[in-house]
Amino acid sequence: MKKNVVFADDDQIYAKFLIKLKYDGITRNSFFREVVRAYLDEEDNIYNFVQKYKDKHKSQSNRLRKIIQKEKNLEKKISDKFSLSDDEIEDIFDILEQESPDF
Repeated sequence: MKKNVVFADDDQIYAKFLIKLKYDGITRNSFFREVVRAYLDEEDNIYNFVQKYKDKHKSQSNRLRKIIQKEKNLEKKISDKFSLSDDEIEDIFDILEQESPDF
């Protein structure tokens, strides 16, 4: 089942957005699909953008951001060391989270 993604902004921003998409030869749908996919896949550029956004807008506590960063670092170490699949890594984190809720 397909879902629509909607956001609100002023007319000027919307017009600039449409012009930029037209200039780049990208449709709104393909733009949002790719951005969402990149966000979910935690691609470096999007991940860094989100981190900067969280810094600028203080959208997460420093404590929570440190916990998340530790998880990301641990995930990378495990992945590099054992070459585990994403599902296997997620299972490991589920187990760790059950054992230590503050993790």
